[in-house]
Amino acid sequence: MPVPHHSESWKVPPRDRNGFEVGIICALGLEFDAVRAVCDEIWSDKGVEYGVKDGDKNRYTTGRIGKHPVVLVRLTAMGKEPAARASAYLQMSYPKLRLVLLVGICGGVPMNKGDEIRLGDVVISHRIVEYDFGRLYPDGVDAKDADGRHKVDTDISAYIESLRDGDSRKALDRLFLQSLETMTQKESNRIYKSPGIHTDVLFHAKYRHKHQQPRVEDPQCRACSSQWDPVCEEAKKQSCAEVGCDDKWLVRGALTTEEPRISDRTPALHFGAMGCGNLVIKCAENRDRIARRKNVIAFEMESAGVFQTFAGVVVKGVCDYADSHKNKNWQFHAAATAAAATAAMLEQFTPSDRPQLAEISHGELRGTLPRLTALTETY
Repeated sequence: MPVPHHSESWKVPPRDRNGFEVGIICALGLEFDAVRAVCDEIWSDKGVEYGVKDGDKNRYTTGRIGKHPVVLVRLTAMGKEPAARASAYLQMSYPKLRLVLLVGICGGVPMNKGDEIRLGDVVISHRIVEYDFGRLYPDGVDAKDADGRHKVDTDISAYIESLRDGDSRKALDRLFLQSLETMTQKESNRIYKSPGIHTDVLFHAKYRHKHQQPRVEDPQCRACSSQWDPVCEEAKKQSCAEVGCDDKWLVRGALTTEEPRISDRTPALHFGAMGCGNLVIKCAENRDRIARRKNVIAFEMESAGVFQTFAGVVVKGVCDYADSHKNKNWQFHAAATAAAATAAMLEQFTPSDRPQLAEISHGELRGTLPRLTALTETY
């Protein structure tokens, strides 16, 4: 294989693991697949292997997004503890990482100080709040300041701040939409297209997802009358249409697909605090209570674990409103918008000026095992 011209040396895989400066962590398979879809190359599929440090139990995929070599890892399970373990392993094998991104899907706070968040929008963290770490009082958890538990890097903080305003923000928005369009226009990526704004449904926070006409044969369902009564298991698994949710409680959106289709809106990027806990929030009133107290604009489950090792950034697409009406209809599109935002952010992330050991052929890669056939993804 000919050695590329110096100006395109970034197209060649690094010689060893020390050549990687960007790591991407995903909790779910659909998140991981979306990030793979925005990669310009997947080197792991071409037989390029880097091995791992003794004791590292992660499985990695390596490739390139733009001019950045990236290493991807998918967690074995959701939550802070699996994220903490995977992050510690990642640091063992890839000690030169400068930017670690936690990419995927989250639940959004629909209104925050006048800023409207919609399904498909992307939240980029400038800090995280562990809402389940603190003191439990009758009116809820008083989240303790956990800043000392999380890694902080002034360079990464400055990088995120630089993206929030001015020309950098305009460029970020433009690159984000370009990346999303490129991704979703591929026939193989049709699953990532928006379900349509007519399916972006938000109910009043006090309106619960339950059988609106209680089933007489179910004592629990029959007794469910107050705001805090248990909801029967069947209702939790059914759609709003199946349980009879009343559209008079809608804050926005149409309840049925028979409504005239409204042209899809452009997804937006939001910078703010991300709430993290080992709970999937499915209660709008608790969502709003935490959001008011801690000024968070979205919720997810892994960042606190990652940030024990890395000073990272959360990039997650909003797939639901963290209420009892949540469903999975927007998960693939939200994963796609997060992946597209990640690619856009990396366009404005400057690699370090240390020598990049890249200008060699694939056959000369130190510590690799080139193969004639592409690797089959095992995730």
